[in-house]
Amino acid sequence: MLAQKFELPKKMTLTFLFIALSLVGCNSFEAKLPEATELTSAKPTCSLPSGISGSPKTIEQFVSMVNSLPKPVSVACVLSVLERPLEVSMTSNEVSAQPARGVRSPRIFIMKDKLIISIVPDGFGAAYIELSFLTSDTTSIKAEIPFPVVANINPADPYDHLDKNNRTDCGLCHSGETRATSITFAKAYESVAYKPRPETLVGLAQIKSEDQKCNFDLEPERCAIIRSFLGFGEVKTKEFPTAMPVF
Repeated sequence: MLAQKFELPKKMTLTFLFIALSLVGCNSFEAKLPEATELTSAKPTCSLPSGISGSPKTIEQFVSMVNSLPKPVSVACVLSVLERPLEVSMTSNEVSAQPARGVRSPRIFIMKDKLIISIVPDGFGAAYIELSFLTSDTTSIKAEIPFPVVANINPADPYDHLDKNNRTDCGLCHSGETRATSITFAKAYESVAYKPRPETLVGLAQIKSEDQKCNFDLEPERCAIIRSFLGFGEVKTKEFPTAMPVF
């Protein structure tokens, strides 16, 4: 009997506490829910140190930018720190050394003055960032960096990565390949530059739709690349030089 007499006040106390929380405390708990959701957004936590530009204009400046980031560096991390607005052209063309996966995962060309940064969200090409430096409206010097980057890379590495016994794989499609004599610290190659055929171009509305329906649980790397491409500022389309041939 003595135990039963003490049990009733305890239940009443818990009941009153629950009612009190229901009346005055629920809003404070609900306000924290967006913070918990934000933790699952899969945005990379990357930032550039002071004095390093997020708008590289040459391949060497791009290498310096990558080296300044915390290791390991992912493609998504690089995209997140690029200065906005991004001026881009996208293609669904699957015939390339860095092929698109159709409209769903297009090949994305980011233009920073004469530097063109090329990425794809999916497929074997997603493990690389391809770089082209325009030497004219119709020619460019090519380079490539494999990701993730786990240690600082040398200025020559992006060129050496493409060198295959005095030629590159780029030369299979990009005709007129010759040594780029302007690069004296590495074996670099210059060849014809191409732009996407008009019928393969992908609009921003399409990639934004892919971002909205992306499932991070099923495709974390693809979704992170698309989110980092779109989620850190303005992105707008830009046309390649008119004189550049199409491929």
